[in-house]
Amino acid sequence: MHSKIFEAERTDEGDYVFRVHRPHIFDDETRAHLLEARRDVLLAVRNVIDAVLSATEDRDPERPGRRQNIDIE
Repeated sequence: MHSKIFEAERTDEGDYVFRVHRPHIFDDETRAHLLEARRDVLLAVRNVIDAVLSATEDRDPERPGRRQNIDIE
């Protein structure tokens, strides 16, 4: 059994990992609230993914996405 309901960690590569564990030790009312909170977190993550996809699709294919360093002699 997990002692934490929500966990978040940042990897060495800079990625974020979110874990949501099922609440087994709480009464029905508390469990319902926690499950609703988990749903809200998932909806928020979905909104972030949608925003990233939208930004990717809106990008001009002729324009590079990142600046490049050019060495001038």
